[in-house]
Amino acid sequence: MSLTVAIGHDHAGQPLRAVATTAVEGAGHVPLLVSADSTAPTDYPDVAAAVADAIATGRAQRGILICGSGAGVTVAANTNPHVRAALAHEEYTARQMVEHDDVNVLAFGARVIGPVLAAEVIRAFLGASFSDEERHARRLGKVLDQRRRLHRNALRELTDAGQSVWLDSISRRLVDDGTLARYIAELSVTGVTSNPSILQQAIGSGDGYDDRIEALVAAGETNPEEIAFGLALGDLTRAADLLLPAHHATRGSDGVVSLEVSPTLVNDSTGTVAAGQRLFERAGRPNVMIKVPGTSAGLVAAEELLVAGVPVNVTLLFSPAHYAATADAYLGAMERRLQAGLSPRVASVASVFVSRWDAAVDDR
Repeated sequence: MSLTVAIGHDHAGQPLRAVATTAVEGAGHVPLLVSADSTAPTDYPDVAAAVADAIATGRAQRGILICGSGAGVTVAANTNPHVRAALAHEEYTARQMVEHDDVNVLAFGARVIGPVLAAEVIRAFLGASFSDEERHARRLGKVLDQRRRLHRNALRELTDAGQSVWLDSISRRLVDDGTLARYIAELSVTGVTSNPSILQQAIGSGDGYDDRIEALVAAGETNPEEIAFGLALGDLTRAADLLLPAHHATRGSDGVVSLEVSPTLVNDSTGTVAAGQRLFERAGRPNVMIKVPGTSAGLVAAEELLVAGVPVNVTLLFSPAHYAATADAYLGAMERRLQAGLSPRVASVASVFVSRWDAAVDDR
């Protein structure tokens, strides 16, 4: 998966700006330069804040910070709850800090290493991914918990009681202005869901999507439904990147976003499977769930998607029988995966909306 990598430096780190940019591009990723190409004195906390902001708003998935020694930008970057920055001046640390600690910002000093070694360190950092081992997930979870304890509130207490707080809303503005990042850091939000009505409300509430709609149309897309899914994927993939640490720390059982297939497929199991697989592949994120309705056709589709390794959120459940059928579909899928020699670790959620029942009995 191609990453957007925010690159920041102060005046002492400026000599390695071009090296970092070339190394990121050479590794197949997209550099996002957040510092001016200047040797004029620059305060390293400002540089660190710019990289941290790019990550917190979903504009970048990883970051690189360069100062004289690398120490100052490391300390400054780690004040942001969405940053786990570490200092590395050789390949082993650059690789292991991602694999073991889910570090998302690499820091090094331009006065400590030269351009050749700096490029090698960057390649090692970008080529690494978080390990799936239980011990690493457990330790990362403790790190995230320690950070969240800095913000004591009712939602944090709910999380401590074993509940997951998911936000049933998403919009471009929510991600762009850092609100979602703040909800994750301060309110213990560990999931985001979306549906067509949420997207319609987001698009209709202003001109925040106009440029993306124009870009999709300019690229030749004229199908309104495909344009809508393109907009939804843009928001949800950025949200998924922000929730990825929680996904890693819970070994895939939390830290997810949900995207619903077209409502026109409610009674079409074959079409739902094809649409769900296509959306999951387009998202390109392990923590994206495909939301399908709990109809007879939807449950058939849910089982097939789970067998294919696609995480599923079965929604619109209104009775114990609905839930039992959903559980049977999940168990059937896992049995089929085990028989095929595949891992049964595919996440799924059964969504029961109490608000529907609440509204139905409100006037009684």
